[in-house]
Amino acid sequence: MDTRRPALVYPRAAHAHLDETRAVARLLADRPTDSVMVDVGAHVGGALAPFARLGWWVHACEPDADNRAALVERFGSAERVVIDPRAVGAEPAADVAFYASPESTGVSGLHAFLDSHAERGRVEVTTVARIADEQGLSAIDFLKIDVEGHDLDVLCGVPWDRLRPACIECEFEDNKTRPRGHTTADIIAFLAERGYAVYVSAWHPIVRYGIRHDWHRLTPAADGPPPGDAWGNLLAFLRDPGTPALADAFAAVLTTAPDAPAD
Repeated sequence: MDTRRPALVYPRAAHAHLDETRAVARLLADRPTDSVMVDVGAHVGGALAPFARLGWWVHACEPDADNRAALVERFGSAERVVIDPRAVGAEPAADVAFYASPESTGVSGLHAFLDSHAERGRVEVTTVARIADEQGLSAIDFLKIDVEGHDLDVLCGVPWDRLRPACIECEFEDNKTRPRGHTTADIIAFLAERGYAVYVSAWHPIVRYGIRHDWHRLTPAADGPPPGDAWGNLLAFLRDPGTPALADAFAAVLTTAPDAPAD
């Protein structure tokens, strides 16, 4: 029996939906305007948008050419948004295969985990450490990662001896990472060992890619890892905001559509 008590929970029938980065933006809104976000897997800029509005410096990495074109169209003229065409991982590398799928613009990456994935091209891979050196970053206020199963690789490329992001958001999905030799529990342990308070924002199991998904619950990671078929995002804080504050931030950006048709 699962005895964990989520801080916030919605059944699939509620068709709840939210953007975790919007909740993070609410929690970090009082930071100074020279704060720094590093957005790894920036897609078309939905996650970085609230931080750009706050006046932060944003370093956005997006190796998918089509997604990056949309990102450039939206933020290319923004003075404080730096768009980087490289992928990000544990070690620098050149001429690495990059995959895309017609199922969704959001599943491009370095790992072909769908039958519909096909090699899209070759990309350069950098690290958070190199980005920090190149851009002269002495601190990162928010590191957001969404790289389709390579999130732990990105974390391994952070220069932990000299730079610890104040807040980290990274994706988890055991169906993607188990074939690569790790699970959500390993990512949680990696972050906890570095002094982070970790929360699990879990979504109901994916019906199919390319459609609106249903959000499930927010739970402190200390209560245990999510079920193996779950997916979502881990939120890690050097200074724990506390479960009530995080739940309030989530509730403020959450929407429901209970009359939506069943999947």
